[in-house]
Amino acid sequence: MRISQRVLAAVTLPFLVLPATPAFAIDPVGYLGTAARDSSPHLTVARAFIGGENFAGAIAALEPILADNPSDVDALSLMGFSQRKNGDHDAALGYYTQALALDPEHLGTNEYLGELYVETGQLALAEERLGVLETTCGAECNEYKELAAFIAAAQ
Repeated sequence: MRISQRVLAAVTLPFLVLPATPAFAIDPVGYLGTAARDSSPHLTVARAFIGGENFAGAIAALEPILADNPSDVDALSLMGFSQRKNGDHDAALGYYTQALALDPEHLGTNEYLGELYVETGQLALAEERLGVLETTCGAECNEYKELAAFIAAAQ
C-alpha cells in the first residue's frame, strides 16, 4: 500500500510545525464545540491547527478531506470556522451553508454561523441561529451558551 505525499504531509506536518503543547490546548473551549470534539476522528490534524490558531494550516488539512468527501458536515463546519477566523467571511458563509443544507441542526455550524452574523453586524440572523440551538440542544448546551455570550458581548 502506497501513501500519497499529500496524505503523508497532512498527517506529519502538524508535528513539524506545532509547538509541544498540553493536550487540552489543542481543543480550547472557544474554538470547538461539543459536537466537533466528539465526532470525526479523521479531523484531528485540522483540530490541532485550529487549537494552535493556525487557521491557514487547518484549511490546508481540511481541503483533501473535503475533496474526498464533500458531504462531511464536520469538515465543512470546521472549514467555515477556519475561513472565518482567517478573515474570509464569504468563504465561511459558503461552507456553513453547505453544512446546514446537509444537517440543519448541526450544533457547531449553527454556533459558528451565528458568530459570523455577529461579526458582520447581522444580529437578527445571529439570534435565529441561537433559536435553532435552543430548540436543538437547549439553553444549557455549550454551543448555545457560547453563541449567547458572543451575541451579548456585541450588544
